[in-house]
Amino acid sequence: MSTLGLRRIRIAVDTSKFNGPSDLLTGQSVKFWRSSDLQFELGLFYGAALLTNIAALQSLTLQIKPLGESGGAPDPATAPLMSATITTFNGALTSQQWADGTHQHAVVSFSGTASNIAAGKKWIVLTAVLISGAVVTLLAGECECAEDGYNSAGSAAVLDDTAWTKAESDARYPMVGMRCADWRPTITALTGGGASALDGIATAALSPGYLVALRIGGIPHWYVLEAGTAAEASPATIRPDDFALSTNEKIWTRYL
Repeated sequence: MSTLGLRRIRIAVDTSKFNGPSDLLTGQSVKFWRSSDLQFELGLFYGAALLTNIAALQSLTLQIKPLGESGGAPDPATAPLMSATITTFNGALTSQQWADGTHQHAVVSFSGTASNIAAGKKWIVLTAVLISGAVVTLLAGECECAEDGYNSAGSAAVLDDTAWTKAESDARYPMVGMRCADWRPTITALTGGGASALDGIATAALSPGYLVALRIGGIPHWYVLEAGTAAEASPATIRPDDFALSTNEKIWTRYL
């Protein structure tokens, strides 16, 4: 008799192939509702044969990750959006029990809080650690987290995994020979001091390499703070008003 329960995803893991995962209960690719309790029911196979000896298995880890930048597999260093490791297995599973849908080698469960991730295409990967210490990938491929439109009070905030944090964004600029600029819309002059001039920016607490973007007379300019004692030669070199020999030897150099 069928009853209501956790969202079940039943996967026959063929360890002899590189096929993407499919859900035996739906006959489709793996898909689950965002912010819903769910469980992955795993049966381990080699081809069509059910694995009846899993004594060599120490642990299983199932992870859901964002897709790579161009789609497909993510960078191995990408942090998982969802992750669970189990060490308890059913080594007595029979082919009939698997076919009946009543038993499986392993169950990996996630709470609704854990599955409260941004909806969209994701990447699922299942790895095993053997008693020998070897790490084996058993399954990898696309899956999908579907938006159901429901969010209960107190649910964890959703951070869209397609967004970049400030640290991640800044880290990408040096890769293409650029720096991340601090936009200063209130600055309208290079010299003259005060809040409206470049030389009025306090630099004692700023590190060399700091880049500012400003607009003077409608023309955009970028200046980088560098260690140095060069004399002021506007507009190429600007000395900050808090420049001081031996204590704050920094100058602004036009970057673009």
